[in-house]
Amino acid sequence: MIFKANRQVQLHNNPIYSIAQNGEVVFTSSSDGTVKKFNLTTMQLEPFTVRTSHSCICLHVLSNGWLCLGLINGDFHVLDPATNLDLFSFSFGERGVFSMDSSNDLGCLFIGLSSGKLAVFRLDTFELLFWDRIANDKIRGVKWSKTLQKICLTSKDGSVSVVNPLNYAIEHSWMGHEMGANAIICLNDGRVITGGKDGYIRVWGNDERRLEHAFPAHRGVVYSMVVMGDYLFSASRDKSIKVWSLVDYSPLQKLTAHRQSVNALVQQNEHSFVSVSDDGTLIFWSNA
Repeated sequence: MIFKANRQVQLHNNPIYSIAQNGEVVFTSSSDGTVKKFNLTTMQLEPFTVRTSHSCICLHVLSNGWLCLGLINGDFHVLDPATNLDLFSFSFGERGVFSMDSSNDLGCLFIGLSSGKLAVFRLDTFELLFWDRIANDKIRGVKWSKTLQKICLTSKDGSVSVVNPLNYAIEHSWMGHEMGANAIICLNDGRVITGGKDGYIRVWGNDERRLEHAFPAHRGVVYSMVVMGDYLFSASRDKSIKVWSLVDYSPLQKLTAHRQSVNALVQQNEHSFVSVSDDGTLIFWSNA
């Protein structure tokens, strides 16, 4: 399995902070204050640009296609990309909305904030169900585990937490990365994988969150991870993307096309994924 960069596109003149996928299109947000829409089939920008009052640092697409934006000043918006209408907005009055995920099973949207608080909205009415502190510092990663039926979180304080979505009680919390925990992946077998500021990737078993494996992955912060089949992909501030075996966590490939920090990854299909970077580019990678 060898992944190659099939196309590199300069989408923004500033760092790209986040990327979210909806079918064959992706949305990207940048420090230039814009959110853009790029078609991965035609490899063309679509006639869609949103300008925000502050930089958008987090994007998430709901199952109905609506686009969620989290801004550096703590503002949150839900847009309909088909009409560009702002359907819902809320100000948390904080320093930033750093992470989002949703559960169709529960009909909820989970938002990680700079204060260490978790916010939960109903997807049908956007009623605020919960807004309280879960960690001691910003929540860098939020993932809904369909297998565990739990909310999994990583924080800048280094903690990894598993939260019950019925009463929002912390069921497990442990120190995952002493310098700060960032990226998080929830596997179908119930295990959780985290990446930290220390450059390590750690694998936590579903037996009381026992540490199963740990290895130095990058020379900088691990910002993002995706899983495709039996492979794990990690992106880092060290400008690289690495490919790992999920069987034995051995390194398989190092991808170095970006000139600056690689901030986010998103899977396109079973053969392809997309990366974005501080260099303002989007790269389409494939092994097909």
